[in-house]
Amino acid sequence: MKTFYWILTAGLALVLMAYSVTRDASSICQVPHEMTYRVLR
Repeated sequence: MKTFYWILTAGLALVLMAYSVTRDASSICQVPHEMTYRVLR
């Protein structure tokens, strides 16, 4: 059971880290992000 909590905590930390990184990247380079978004769409 403790292992499950460890995995849950690690996953949550990874998600938060990825979210903050993507938010920073999108705020830093908004134009390329929007261009890639349009291309992908």
